[in-house]
Amino acid sequence: HINFAVTLFRHQRIDEGIGVIDSIIAEPQLTANQRYALFVNKGIYAWLRKDFAALGDCLQACTALSDIIDRTTIDASLCIYQLYLERLLHHCETNPALYAGSPSNEIHVIGESHSLSPNGTVVTFEGTPSKIASHLLIGCKAWHLSQPSENYFQRGLRSALSEVPKKGTVIACFGEIDCRHNEGVFHHHRKQGGDLDAIIRKTVEGYVAFVTKATAARNTRLLFTGVPAPHHERPALREFAAEDRTAYLEAIANFNRQLKEVAEAKGAAVIDVYGLTAGGDGVADGKWHIDHHHLRPDSLREIFAR
Repeated sequence: HINFAVTLFRHQRIDEGIGVIDSIIAEPQLTANQRYALFVNKGIYAWLRKDFAALGDCLQACTALSDIIDRTTIDASLCIYQLYLERLLHHCETNPALYAGSPSNEIHVIGESHSLSPNGTVVTFEGTPSKIASHLLIGCKAWHLSQPSENYFQRGLRSALSEVPKKGTVIACFGEIDCRHNEGVFHHHRKQGGDLDAIIRKTVEGYVAFVTKATAARNTRLLFTGVPAPHHERPALREFAAEDRTAYLEAIANFNRQLKEVAEAKGAAVIDVYGLTAGGDGVADGKWHIDHHHLRPDSLREIFAR
């Protein structure tokens, strides 16, 4: 079952997860939606393994299925992932210099879908050329990691950390989902009320505390990524009333401020993707975006170069 494969993927058991998908993907009784979901998931992990031939095959299968899937019932995030993977593959094929070289040093990016973008790129961090190796926890919010009761995302993070050598460098890449208009801190505030600043602070403090504790035993060098400014073409920005739009954009800026303050108090640096992307109005012009949510693979290299 695909949920079993997803569980294996969450614990970084990628070969086993792909094996599960391959064992069921040819079953004739699958619906178009089920088959599409399997190919998208297989494509995600083909990208992480840098198996571009397999990724191309998965994307071709997704394209063939895209006209017959039921878009009224399909998980919309799957379609977003298909477009994202297509653009990542195109960027990789047209910018080979970004991926050139095989430095011995690695930086491990652990996160939700934003962690996919820099996978395999070569950056210079503190004077040392390093290859980015990404570890994916699909759908994980900072909120999930902030919770006092253990959950499967927290276990997944520990599994990802087990792939990192002791004294390695880890970038925690969470928070963007928490800052979307339709889920996370702002959405919770609009639905349930309460002090938005306090909600953000509690989420950030719990998130940073969990990750710093989880990495401490391995003597890991820890960094956090901030949250990028929202793309100017994102429909929600046009649909908001003026007051809500202002409050939403301020919530994203505040999340970044709180993350910087809390992380630095714990001795961790924050990678300022908000500063890279935000214009004076708190909105991104799209220069550093690869789609309406995710940043280009070279954005991390750009920030380190600055």
